[in-house]
Amino acid sequence: MATTALVNGWLRELAGVLNAPDLELDELGNAAFEFDGRIPIGVAAGDDSDVVHFYSKMMQVPEEEEERLDLFDRLLKLNAFGAQTGGASFAVDETEDCVFLWFNVPVAGCDAKAFENTLGNFIEVAERHHELLNTAPMDAGGDGYGDGAGPSGRAQEFFVRI
Repeated sequence: MATTALVNGWLRELAGVLNAPDLELDELGNAAFEFDGRIPIGVAAGDDSDVVHFYSKMMQVPEEEEERLDLFDRLLKLNAFGAQTGGASFAVDETEDCVFLWFNVPVAGCDAKAFENTLGNFIEVAERHHELLNTAPMDAGGDGYGDGAGPSGRAQEFFVRI
């Protein structure tokens, strides 16, 4: 079965739960929805792809140079070993000048339940970091969590490698 057909089947199964009734990959292999009306989530896959890409726009990169450098420093710290992102990574898209969180899921060996769990886990991580990056200042400890508490520890449990 072609990757897009497989992914579209999984997306159709989740459409009601995600409150996105028309959720399916478009002709370019992309699908998008807003979780909880505020967190943008994207899913991308092509017929010749062996992975499904999850991504979420976190924020615009600040224009002021010092703020940009502070943000990039913060993102590197949050990215460290995937410990605070459950294996997902931050990236900066120069075209849109924004920060994305992304994660790839291998199609081989993946089934509807694994897809659902991994997407759900990605959404939780995206929600946490969307809030963190858009509201909390960098803390003195340098872990990226403005409250100084550090990650909940749950992020490391989020993603199941297939």
